[in-house]
Amino acid sequence: MKKRILMMLLVSAMLAGCGKTPAAETGEVPETETETAVETEAADPYRDELPEMDFNGEGVSIAVWNHADVVGEFLAEELTGEVVNDAVYNRNLAVENRLNMKMDIRLINSNEIDSVDDTIEAAVTAGDSSYDMMSSPTVSCVYTAAGNVLLDLTELENLNLDKPYWSQGAREALTVGDSLYVCTGTPSITLYRYMYVTVFNNAVFENHGLEDPISLVREGKWTLDKQAELTSGLYVDINGDGVKDDKDSYGFVGGGRTNSDTYWTNCGVSLFGRDEDNYYSCAPDVERYVAALEAIQNLYYHSDGSYVIPLPQDGVREPHIQNMFAEGRAAMATSHFYGIEFFLRDMEDEFTIIPMPKLDEAQEYKTYVQDQYTSLAVTTTVAPDRQPLVGAFMEVLASESYYTVYNAYYETALTKKYLQNEESVQMLHLIYDSVCIEPSVLFTHFLGFTQTVPIGYLREKIGYNQQEMASSLASWTPTITNGLAKIKEAFQALEQ
Repeated sequence: MKKRILMMLLVSAMLAGCGKTPAAETGEVPETETETAVETEAADPYRDELPEMDFNGEGVSIAVWNHADVVGEFLAEELTGEVVNDAVYNRNLAVENRLNMKMDIRLINSNEIDSVDDTIEAAVTAGDSSYDMMSSPTVSCVYTAAGNVLLDLTELENLNLDKPYWSQGAREALTVGDSLYVCTGTPSITLYRYMYVTVFNNAVFENHGLEDPISLVREGKWTLDKQAELTSGLYVDINGDGVKDDKDSYGFVGGGRTNSDTYWTNCGVSLFGRDEDNYYSCAPDVERYVAALEAIQNLYYHSDGSYVIPLPQDGVREPHIQNMFAEGRAAMATSHFYGIEFFLRDMEDEFTIIPMPKLDEAQEYKTYVQDQYTSLAVTTTVAPDRQPLVGAFMEVLASESYYTVYNAYYETALTKKYLQNEESVQMLHLIYDSVCIEPSVLFTHFLGFTQTVPIGYLREKIGYNQQEMASSLASWTPTITNGLAKIKEAFQALEQ
């Protein structure tokens, strides 16, 4: 019973965005929480509240990116014995049987992350109703939302966005004004796979008599400065060529591009605020940005134990960091769960996960999710009489995903197959509890920069060891402000 209740608390906290649960640090549920949950278990919040419905075998067509990372979120053609695949297969079957409908998965074959969005936009513009929905990387999905091709999900019949299987953190981040055009939650395995964490090699820490990172996390002392302190002095010139390169051994290995994105979130900074109409405004905390850059660069460049994968070589699916760590040539490294799942599964040394470090002890831990996690959207070509079907499908899909796919990935694949010790499982609870969805990353492509977007400039600050922060923020502010005004204008037009 306690295990079941704990799972409900954990997924609720994770989907909430930046919530807290009493179980975060210990992995145990206090008796008061247990008693409350037992009393209310009859009204399971992860069960949808739809009545019995029969759609007479009608189909819902979904454009799905045919990419290895994400196609398996929806497509499972047969039972294979692989835990996540089989969970997706059983989920799909349960949804179809529950509603007497059919899932029509239409694969979009391209390596470009905006390929699904381009397909949907072209189809809707041409009046082609071939696609009811799309499953797309969030960073491209939100851009399509302003193009008058997606329905406002707050008005979709049978869809209850208040339910905990829809990410409330993402809902808050993606809402513009009073409208929401894309959503995510338990159907998105990438929402979990793309969370960033720190991994450390147990043997290296023990052999060097270093402080226990688990204790530092629990005491609230796990900061960037502490990470730089722990990992300094661990450099070894393995090949003896006198050059620091990726053939040597280090205290810390990070990346200059996508792996650097996480640091702004885990330092608690954002470019955006909200105006009186609930649209985004430009409101960076300049002082904290300056402090964050200084602390990040202290870890990356001023610690003699660090190695940074060069900016052009560091990507979401590039395994350079994980390869060095797996080979025992890094005491610590930054990775997402995708990297752990696919590139550390055969690592010989035992490793443990902990949250990304904070900027200072007073701050709460924050976990960044890379912006390519999957979101769902509904096209405007769905006729009014078919919208109840699509809404019901999304609702049942999310509810069933919690009971099958989420549990399969979290409780079986991740905690029992890819994580190596109980301490990692306990830290996983804290990591899920501290997830924050960062809107300034998702909406950054709207902002009208001629060469790159703000996240690109921030990557350059880290990846190329650029020092100046305050003047850069000042120079970006007019462009960001103008871009956000255009976003507001575009979305207000959709609401009319």
